[in-house]
This record gives sequence, C-alpha cells and structure tokens, in this order.
Amino acid sequence: MIKLRTLSGLMMLLLIISCKKKEIEQVSTWYFNGRQTSTTAVNISENQSGSFLFAADRETSSFDRKSGFILNCGAGSFPPVGSYSLYNGPLSPDLSLLRLFIFNNGQEYRLSKNNQATISIVVADKKRKFELPEVWFTNVMDDEDSALVKGTFCEP
Repeated sequence: MIKLRTLSGLMMLLLIISCKKKEIEQVSTWYFNGRQTSTTAVNISENQSGSFLFAADRETSSFDRKSGFILNCGAGSFPPVGSYSLYNGPLSPDLSLLRLFIFNNGQEYRLSKNNQATISIVVADKKRKFELPEVWFTNVMDDEDSALVKGTFCEP
C-alpha cells in the first residue's frame, strides 16, 4: 500500500512538473529596406548610466554591430507603456526621448535629421515590446545612404 501511494505521488508530481507553463521566447523583428531580420538573442540593461535594449552577438553577448539594434534612453529604466518620441540627439535623461540605432552590414543608422517618429511601448506576455512604424534612417557616416526601417523590439 505504501509503494502504491509513493508511486501515485511521484506520478502526480511528474504530471505537475510537465504541465508547468513554458516561458515564451520573445522574437525581435525589424525590416531594413524591406529585408527582414529577426533574433531572440536580445539583452537588456537598466541602470544609472541609462537603459539599453540590444540585439546581442550569440558568441560574445555584446551588441551585434553587424546586423543588430540598440534602443536606449538616458534614464535608469525604460518608460512605462505609451508612445514616446524617437530622436537622434545625445543621450538624455528625459524619459520621453528614446534613441534607436540599427546596424546593417557593419554600418550604423539612426533616425534621419528633420524626421519625427514615435515608438510605442506595449506589454505582451508580461514583457515589453517597443514598436516602431516605418521611418527613414540615415547612415551616421554618409547622409546620402538612407533606409526605411520598421520593427518590433522585444525584451528577453
């Protein structure tokens, strides 16, 4: 009788463990002139130096300068759900201003000058998603090199 209870208890424990909800892996997806790039290798850092969400190189865990992104603000954490201005100026402690850099083939792009854009922060599955509608970005080293960018950037 004791063996049967033990076996029954073990079976119940296994059933409970197997039914544990799996965490959904967030996929960040962005389009650079219509070409899609996606990654689940995303890191987030929120501290006194600012807040950073970035596509990570899978080997080094540092940000991916080949074909990645960096989203940041100067505050210690990203702002709450809502819409915020995207801008290309220096890092600012103003929570309403976010910066986004896109890397394509090792080249860095940011919001084009005289261009206005907003990025929306939403929550899905208890994780923040930063949604960017189509907007023009410019190569930081060559103003003549521009790209149409849109995407959803998700915290891990």
